[in-house]
Amino acid sequence: MTSSASETPGPWLGGKPVGSVFQLEDQKGWTVQFSVGNKKAARKSFSFAKYKGGADEALLAAQEYQRVVSEERGLTTNQYRHIIKDGAACIEMKLANDAQKSTYFDPEDLPSLREYRWATDDSLTVRRLKKFHGSLELFQSHVRLNPGVRAKTKDGYIRMHYFIMKRRRILHINRNKFDNRRRNLSCVTIYPKSHLEVIGKKKKKKLSE
Repeated sequence: MTSSASETPGPWLGGKPVGSVFQLEDQKGWTVQFSVGNKKAARKSFSFAKYKGGADEALLAAQEYQRVVSEERGLTTNQYRHIIKDGAACIEMKLANDAQKSTYFDPEDLPSLREYRWATDDSLTVRRLKKFHGSLELFQSHVRLNPGVRAKTKDGYIRMHYFIMKRRRILHINRNKFDNRRRNLSCVTIYPKSHLEVIGKKKKKKLSE
């Protein structure tokens, strides 16, 4: 069965380029610099004098150079595309620390979500550990398989499902924490015991193999 044109994923768009853009010490231009580890590389300057629009036009040129070089090197993070999933339109976004993994969410949430750098969430907290009966091994096994998604904001780290729903107790209905479409998120007052038991049983079985 062939996919119709509407079901064909769109091109990868947007994303956050790596590198930095800063003003020269003499304040007469902008510099774009890319770093690899502790080594500096690909540094280029854009003088205000070369552009009719002065500093503003030079800044646009510098940012475009940053975008192009970052994409050419495959370093741009959080690129996204429009896709059809389960018969409905949604957004697929590559995660910053693992481009092989993606998160999914509704198109209406794109404007606010693309302001942040989203990555897999492998953070260890007391609250999260309690869900696995204090077993660090069980928690680490769960994180490797289904870590979820988070970003750093001015107020600290926040998980994508919290950010979307504006609530702290959210359940992923299909238990896939990369699926942050609103249809898959449910607000709860307490996590159902059955939900946690299913997760625990799956991981315990895997660890015993």
